[in-house]
Amino acid sequence: MTIEPYAIVTADEGLPRLSAGHCPGAGFLSRRGSSGAGHGGTGGQGQGQTEAGIGYGSYLDPAAFGCNGGHSHFPHEGGRGGGRLSINVAELLTIDGKISVAGGSWKSIHAGGGSGGSVFIRTTALDGSGVVDVCGGEGFGGTHSAHGGGGAGGRIALYYVNNFYVG
Repeated sequence: MTIEPYAIVTADEGLPRLSAGHCPGAGFLSRRGSSGAGHGGTGGQGQGQTEAGIGYGSYLDPAAFGCNGGHSHFPHEGGRGGGRLSINVAELLTIDGKISVAGGSWKSIHAGGGSGGSVFIRTTALDGSGVVDVCGGEGFGGTHSAHGGGGAGGRIALYYVNNFYVG
C-alpha cells in the first residue's frame, strides 16, 4: 500500500458527536479559560482553570478517539477530538503523504483544544518520508478574553519487521 505525496488519509476531528459526553480525557469547562482535552498526555490548562483533561488509553494498542476540549457554556464548543485509524498491510507500507487524526482547535471564546486521536499501523516493511500526525488542537488565544488550553497529542503505535521510513 502506498500513500502518495500530497495524499491525505485523515480522521481529523473524527470524534462522533454521540461519543463526546463519554470521553475520559475531556477538557474542563470555565468562563475564565477552559482546559484542553487529554489523551496521549495531559491537556493544557486554561487561563483560569486549575484542572485539565487527563491522559488515557493504551500506548501498545491505541484505539481510542481523542476528546473534546472544554468550553464556556452552551452553545459554545471546544475543539473536537481526533478520530482513529487502524492500518494493517501484509507487505510494504509506503507513507509519502500524510496520515492524520488531529484534534480540532477552539470553536468559541474561552474554549480548549481537542486532543489527537489514535493511529495503529502493522506492516512487514515500512518506507517513505511522509507524516503521521496525532497533534492536539489549539486553545483560544484571543487578546481580550481568557485563554483556553491546548489539546494533548494522541497515540501512535507502529509494528514492523523492516524499517526504511525517514519521515
